[in-house]
Amino acid sequence: MIQSFYPFSIFKNTVHVLAVDDDWRILDLIQAYLESFHLYIVDRASRTADAIKVIEKSNSRYHVCVMDRGLGDVEGNEFYLMDRYRQKMPIIVITGRKDSEKAFECGEHGGKKVVAKGENNFLEKVLTSINEFALKSIVCPGCHESASPFLNRCYDTLVGKKPFSVEALAQCLHMSERSLRIALNKNTRINPKYSICLFHLYSKLFECVEACASKGIGIDLKKYNSERLADPDYAKNYIRFCKYFLRKRTIFDNLLQMSK
Repeated sequence: MIQSFYPFSIFKNTVHVLAVDDDWRILDLIQAYLESFHLYIVDRASRTADAIKVIEKSNSRYHVCVMDRGLGDVEGNEFYLMDRYRQKMPIIVITGRKDSEKAFECGEHGGKKVVAKGENNFLEKVLTSINEFALKSIVCPGCHESASPFLNRCYDTLVGKKPFSVEALAQCLHMSERSLRIALNKNTRINPKYSICLFHLYSKLFECVEACASKGIGIDLKKYNSERLADPDYAKNYIRFCKYFLRKRTIFDNLLQMSK
């Protein structure tokens, strides 16, 4: 029986987050918290105009953006960043006070979730929101609200059924493996085997990060190994994916950084 996961150090700083807020104390708090897990790397900006410069100059894409509402320094429009980049990255909005009207307005402009700064466990809620939407961004880049229904159905099936192979995913979707590969290549140009691998690796990484966060601790990915897994078959598949990730490291690095 396999008693531990592959060391998580191979995934260090692979989740790219942009944080935008005019309060440097909030930026410091979010950056220090996320980077304590050694999985996330955080870039920051204090204004919408600065955020645009950071995005345009970045050599890799952002898997998720966390931004304060109320930054109207560009065209007097506090939703400018969401309107412009909603198709390129998921955006989580943090506000001074959460209410249904604010949540609706943010949703109309592409905000995926609203988290109030005054909420209990604010940082944990930001973390779980980042993980939820970064996973989709990593596994299925370009799978936003305007993406094809088929692409979103593939991702939802991955989350719901957790297939370990392209063949199993095709069976869940009631189609042939060949048809699935053709359809995914048309929509994403990504080998579905890579997407399945990334899904299982990062869903488990995020699960472990959130477990540590609930205990009030960060994890050092250089040292962290999980306890014995209840399902040895899952552990074998997980380690198989880790080894595949290492063999194809250049390809996966390109997928994690690619712009859409």
